[in-house]
Amino acid sequence: MPKDKLLKYAAYLIGIFILSSFSFFRAFETYELQTLDLRFKLRLPLTVSPDIVIIEINEDTIKEFGRWPFSREYHAYLIDSLRQLGARAIVFDILFGEASPQDQELIEATENAKGLVYYPIAFKDEGKGSKSLLKSSEVEVALIKGLTRSAKGVGFINAVADIDGKIRRVPLTIDCKGKKYYHLTYLVAKDYLGKETVKVPLGDDGMTLINYPGKWIKTFKHYSFADVLISFKETVEGEKSIINVTDFYNKVCFIGQTEVGGHDLKPNPLEPAYPMVGVHASLFNSIIQNKFLVRADKVVNLILIFALCLVIALVANKARPVAGLGISAAVIFSFALISFILFVLFGLWIDLFCPLVLAAAVYLGVTVNRYLVEKRNRLLMEKELSIAKNIQVAFLPASVPQIEGIEIVASIETAKAIGGDLYDFTDAVAGQKKLGIMIGDVSGKGVPAALFMARAIADFRHFVNPADAPSRVLSELNKQIALNYKTGLFVTMFYMIYDSANKSLTFSNGGHLPAIWLKSDGTIELLKTEGMPLGLIDSETYSDGVIKLSPEDTIVLYTDGVTEARNSEQEEFGDDRLKDAVFESRGLSAASMADNIKKRLNKFVGTVPQYDDCTFIVFKIKE
Repeated sequence: MPKDKLLKYAAYLIGIFILSSFSFFRAFETYELQTLDLRFKLRLPLTVSPDIVIIEINEDTIKEFGRWPFSREYHAYLIDSLRQLGARAIVFDILFGEASPQDQELIEATENAKGLVYYPIAFKDEGKGSKSLLKSSEVEVALIKGLTRSAKGVGFINAVADIDGKIRRVPLTIDCKGKKYYHLTYLVAKDYLGKETVKVPLGDDGMTLINYPGKWIKTFKHYSFADVLISFKETVEGEKSIINVTDFYNKVCFIGQTEVGGHDLKPNPLEPAYPMVGVHASLFNSIIQNKFLVRADKVVNLILIFALCLVIALVANKARPVAGLGISAAVIFSFALISFILFVLFGLWIDLFCPLVLAAAVYLGVTVNRYLVEKRNRLLMEKELSIAKNIQVAFLPASVPQIEGIEIVASIETAKAIGGDLYDFTDAVAGQKKLGIMIGDVSGKGVPAALFMARAIADFRHFVNPADAPSRVLSELNKQIALNYKTGLFVTMFYMIYDSANKSLTFSNGGHLPAIWLKSDGTIELLKTEGMPLGLIDSETYSDGVIKLSPEDTIVLYTDGVTEARNSEQEEFGDDRLKDAVFESRGLSAASMADNIKKRLNKFVGTVPQYDDCTFIVFKIKE
């Protein structure tokens, strides 16, 4: 591999690696969290265990029992009711940290429940970053002593708010003064599964992600705290209950606040206000069904981003611009789709925002660099072509012959920086009053045609002699080109000799367009002879034509770039428009006629890029 390409690819790799490091250091974490939320919203709701029941302290309960916090005897009554209805576990998402006159009733109800009730505590958040809750210096809200002794389990209910304030993670354990405490939900799930320990995946921050099954109202079974107590009382009294009390048999019942405007409502990926009791129920559902949400390791994300950016860089560097854009967009879309599929099927969260942004940046960077390199190369080529054009122009006559009684104007405009049109004039031989004029057109355009043109002019000047007939000159030049040029190109050529002594014009045509003869009386005639282009068959012969010229007669020689010039509607300028331009210029000087032809041609073409080289010569006999 060339050294410059090796250095370029090395620069690409280093640049991609540096960009990928943004993912490793979580530079776009806020936006990554938003892409996670989007996946939650696009995903269909997950299956929720039928063993989970939510008993919510909502607006109806507050209205029934008075302002919160209401008497703890209601909690005691709820425990007794659920125990008698056969509940499997009773989990409170309510802190009981301060003493109350009704505490003894609550303690007795808990003791009677015989290992069914779980109570929460809360640790002080030191506020030192995302890992601040993995260790805590003290319990911020403890549980009253009587409940601690009689409860089945006591665990913390702390959750972590991300940088956007949403609840997505909880610590599984907290170390407080050397003692290890477990999350309340983990204790309930462990007992539910009958295991000493349950494996729960943790992120690199030590937290476990909450795999919310769906929106609050559409997932778990909800019952009002007040409705449960009233229905149990109605059942005991033999009345018809407002809810089916058998729904609580063998169920894990989570009790928490859900009233609108309550302090227990926090934003989560799915809703701006989600009850914290739903957070614990969601985590419990994940553990017992083994449906966890796991974030890919930083190294894995780094590798994925590096690979994605590398593919985009190769596509942007190799493919054509439009195709490269389409392929890159397809690759980026596929990456996003795969990330969503992995999230839905396996609960795997891979970074999405950072890969997409960096992939787009890599595509843009490589494309811009490619454009700048191509622009530099194009400028270099244009400079070289400009030099080549100057060299080519040097092969053409520096000026037209200045002969008394004759006006000559020559014009050439190439379609590219260099082209294949050519013309030349032969000097009069001493003692003779003859002038030769040649015009030609090499097949093709650009550098090959220009090189062919330069050699053709050189050979023309070698073989030409005003004493020779034009047909003889074309025949000799044709043999030279056909036998010695190995390019596959050919040249059309029209060559004429004007004899000022007798005002005669002898001409021969080698596959070129006929010359236009504008007579002094305004009539137009085309000058034609038979003959193939030069360079096709070495044995081709050419014939001569002879006419007499009068004062004010004009001969116009031209290449097909003039007649085949096209406008925006793909119409050609054509022979008729050229003859009209020549006719309307009758009586004008050769220079004025040339200007009029150019104006007519430019007006017809408009802003359409030049299709072919345009060359013409105006030869006029003055009075």
